[in-house]
Amino acid sequence: MHATALRFMGWGVVVSLGLTGCEGGVHSASADEYASTRTQLQSGTLTLGKGTSVDFSGYGYSEHCHVPQAVLTQLGSGVGRQLRVRMGSGAALQEGLCTVTRATDGGTVVMHGEGISRLDMAEDAGVVLSAMHGAASDRNGVTWHAPTDTEATLNNMQVTKPNDVIERLADDGQNDTLIYTAPHGGNIEMKTSDQVELIAPVATSKVSTWRVKGWHSSSGDAKNHWHITSTDFNEHSFPSLGAVMGRDFRYAVSFHGYKDDPELPIDILVGGREDLVFREGVAEVLDDALRGSNLVVEPDPPTFKGNEESNFINRLAKDRKGLQLEQSATARNGYSTAIANAVKAHYTCLIDTTAEDTLTVSGAAAQGHSDGIVYHGTGCTMYAADVTVTARPVTTTYSVTASTPLAGLSQEDCAKTEWYLSLYRWSQTAGRYHRVGGTRGKGAYVSGACQPVFKDSTYGAVTFQAPLGAAPADTYRAVAWARRYTTTTNYTALPVSVNVGP
Repeated sequence: MHATALRFMGWGVVVSLGLTGCEGGVHSASADEYASTRTQLQSGTLTLGKGTSVDFSGYGYSEHCHVPQAVLTQLGSGVGRQLRVRMGSGAALQEGLCTVTRATDGGTVVMHGEGISRLDMAEDAGVVLSAMHGAASDRNGVTWHAPTDTEATLNNMQVTKPNDVIERLADDGQNDTLIYTAPHGGNIEMKTSDQVELIAPVATSKVSTWRVKGWHSSSGDAKNHWHITSTDFNEHSFPSLGAVMGRDFRYAVSFHGYKDDPELPIDILVGGREDLVFREGVAEVLDDALRGSNLVVEPDPPTFKGNEESNFINRLAKDRKGLQLEQSATARNGYSTAIANAVKAHYTCLIDTTAEDTLTVSGAAAQGHSDGIVYHGTGCTMYAADVTVTARPVTTTYSVTASTPLAGLSQEDCAKTEWYLSLYRWSQTAGRYHRVGGTRGKGAYVSGACQPVFKDSTYGAVTFQAPLGAAPADTYRAVAWARRYTTTTNYTALPVSVNVGP
């Protein structure tokens, strides 16, 4: 049975464990603490101090905090984990998250000045720290909901307390194929969790989702209060993340957002530790989905690379090969649905599509043909052909291209005709596909007839070598489409063929 876990990263039955001189004891939850199954540990009141740039450096420094070791011990926390910080109460209440980067001997919680400002707090103010995990005896504070609980139902639970952050996991407990994530959902990085929930509204045997969603009464402040840098996420502080960490997903994707920046004239950065050629394939699918938008997609990002092994999306993925999708505000505000659906289609081609043709290549050429344009109505939206390549006694190089009928086309229709192919090789060890390359063609009217040419100088046939000697056969998946574009964005799907030959 699939389940959706909903975790409020915060209040419930409170155990106050202060330092010497701080008030202690067990207290009941206050009236607005509305998920009674949650428990957490809370410190006594501590002084908030300001550190220097020497104490705080590196990416995400404004999210970091130094905490007395005695408090960390009492909260069951430690360096590298996240804590919730609270100042004030009632209308003056301010809350946020910080990542512990140092355990101290003193009695003061220390942040960089920017960190204090980020949380709308004040130097020398009294703050209370709380652990983001529950007692070990209560399933870490998880509240489980039936699959019939929709995202709308769960979102309605936020109405009475909009300044909050929650963690959500949709997972069948076993899937290790694909996980979509949005670590900065809700109003932290707008529309990113919406994208995940659009393309994967429920867990399946092949797809899981994990999201952190934060809200604030001033929507622009949600990022300041609840954002945790992707390299800092700790599964002990986010136990739903911990429930899937270590699965070694074959594919792992995280959706992110950033502000428009005139010095960064790129709208979508396809990063992570996935191989560049794989990221190029994702970028090409996005380019096709966004024709006419003027959005720039970059598979080799100059920034927001997401290629650190410590990035949670890479830790979720087998061989540390996750994919991080960074999107500008313009991209998310105008094209979030198109982007999400394009990503879904790309992965559907690899995990959820039955090939129309199965080809065996053993020295001679082979060709597969789509069943008209049936492929266009599938989740993949591309024709798929699985190709088994047997070993050859000598080194043999094969080339793969796509094609569509061109005979008899007018010059106008010829110029509007295009086709695309992407080739993936199956890895038995990794249990997934790795991309080999892609190619694009178009019609060119030459000497009174429509002829196939590569779309530009960057494209050619995709090539690979057959196994040699007694080696086992290799398996490939080719996905392809053919289209006649009536306008920049509108097209008619066409039959397409995949051609494999020495």
